[in-house]
Amino acid sequence: MDPKASRGSYSEGVGFEAIAFVLVTAVGLGSSIAIARLFGVEVLGEYALAFAPYYILNNLSSVREQAAFARRIAVLPARDPQITGLWAAMFGFSTALTAGMGALVLLVTWLIFSGPMGRPELFGLAVIPIVFSLLVFNPSWNLDRVFTTFRAGPILLRMRVTQALLTASMMIIAGIAWGTTLSLVLAETLSWIPLLAWRIVAVRRYMRLVVPVSVLREGASSLREIVSFGLKLTPGTLAEAALNQAGTWIIGLFSPLAALGAYSRAWQLVRRVMELRARISEMLFPTLIERRDAGDLAGADRALADTMRYVLTGLTLIAAAGGGAAVGVMEVFGEGFVVASDALVFLLLVPPLAICSFVQFQSMWALNRPTASSVISLVRAGVGLPLMAVLTWQMGIAGCALGQVIAYAAGLIVITAVTARSMTSPLQVLFTVRQAVAIPLAYGAGFVVSRLVDDQLDALLMLPVSLVAGAAAYSVVAVVVGGRSPRDRDRVRRLRARLAR
Repeated sequence: MDPKASRGSYSEGVGFEAIAFVLVTAVGLGSSIAIARLFGVEVLGEYALAFAPYYILNNLSSVREQAAFARRIAVLPARDPQITGLWAAMFGFSTALTAGMGALVLLVTWLIFSGPMGRPELFGLAVIPIVFSLLVFNPSWNLDRVFTTFRAGPILLRMRVTQALLTASMMIIAGIAWGTTLSLVLAETLSWIPLLAWRIVAVRRYMRLVVPVSVLREGASSLREIVSFGLKLTPGTLAEAALNQAGTWIIGLFSPLAALGAYSRAWQLVRRVMELRARISEMLFPTLIERRDAGDLAGADRALADTMRYVLTGLTLIAAAGGGAAVGVMEVFGEGFVVASDALVFLLLVPPLAICSFVQFQSMWALNRPTASSVISLVRAGVGLPLMAVLTWQMGIAGCALGQVIAYAAGLIVITAVTARSMTSPLQVLFTVRQAVAIPLAYGAGFVVSRLVDDQLDALLMLPVSLVAGAAAYSVVAVVVGGRSPRDRDRVRRLRARLAR
């Protein structure tokens, strides 16, 4: 069987992921406003602390074994028995690691909550998402890796939009009925259970659920290779997690709970954008593996360079429009949230810098150079963490966000230089100087226009006008200065045809 027969193309996969991202983000933004107004800034501050240990566990409980698993099955046909054997080995290891690290995280959480933070009453809330991580979240993510490696864009689109709608609905109902931190935590965690059942049913198209014991033994024998590759990525994963999660802990130590609640809502907006990192890498990484395995090095370089360009162009548009209207955006959440508006301006710059770096890490992994990405991530975190602490002490929550941006910008410069040397096609040919210059110019235009409109139209109902005006200004400058390549037009045409079918 042709291993590509059951896989969508890279362009189609990214297209469906982009549509899912837009829809899920729209649902998330709308629900975030409702949730903030229903629960208030104090409850959201407690919610941020309750979920902070879970986010740490989310990174500690992985040695990037899913990336190693994807490398192995990227060239296998759908329902090949080897997929089930490899998946079972990966899932068993991941479950054991999650259980062990979960116990450690809970111990440290108890010591911190009952000690420096003086919030022992939040420990029980922190236990809930960690337990669900073991029972529900972890199997869901492992099943998703099968869908993404086969670039199953349509089913992923339906699942992710359904998940977003269900989670938003349950959280809003919890706010109306109870309005407590416990109800908010339970609503988010319980909403994942129906989707786990859906994943188990749908994955049978790509992976057999029942295989001979000999296949499982063969998969277990491959675990060492999978874990060995993943362990080389682990230091970078931990450094990335520390840099992203440090803001909550630093502000929790230096600032009152209300400030943490405002910052957490701004970071929640950014985290929704950051989800695009996983969505893109899920499609890009197996594509790079496939093309390099087939000897199509030029095709792999095109996919990498174009993805970098799309990420920077699309996400700086969001940063320009949202950053310019940051005051209006934070006012939407209600009283007390506007103090995080300056922080939001900086935080919105994190996704384009972080995701463009992560895209290039995929190239390092495809070239079997995982250590290079880990070293860069460690150095980036080593610079960023103390900088965030110092700037928070000097400038407040905006300083914390600024320190994070500086760290990611420095890291992007380094990884781009490393990536360019490893490409067979010159990066400046695939991602031209004209296209690169257009991005900061468009950002400046979009930010200024959005800020001017937001200042003039001082009303919450006019916020969409500010955002649209900023996005329009960005788009005009980006197209006029940067232009569009023939590859862009061809991809849009093919995606429209696929959506029509």
